[in-house]
Amino acid sequence: MEAQGIDPGVALVHLTSAPDDPPSSSPEYQQTLGDLLHSLRASGVVVSAQYAADGGVGLSGTFVIRTASLGSVFETVLKEWIKSRYGRRAQLRIGNSEVEAQTEEEVAMLLKHTREYQKTSR
Repeated sequence: MEAQGIDPGVALVHLTSAPDDPPSSSPEYQQTLGDLLHSLRASGVVVSAQYAADGGVGLSGTFVIRTASLGSVFETVLKEWIKSRYGRRAQLRIGNSEVEAQTEEEVAMLLKHTREYQKTSR
């Protein structure tokens, strides 16, 4: 992800596949990303998905989420995605702040960092 800042009211979440995940353009991996997106939306999380650029197919793994939606539902869905396959990572950026998680514990810390950032940016 680029180092430029973004609107502090939104977060960019980029999901990185594990080395043994299917290719990002495969139907199986696209289904995984689509299921994650559907779970977030069905739970009331305000989220939009970015699609692959430069001739790529399907979802890119990057999501734009309203920071007000970064609560326990988001945390649960993100933890499930990470723990379902060893080696997956999630990067979250709000403004100029960026953190990365690769375990359930790191996801909890990532969201704690997010809440602290939100308090100081008001």
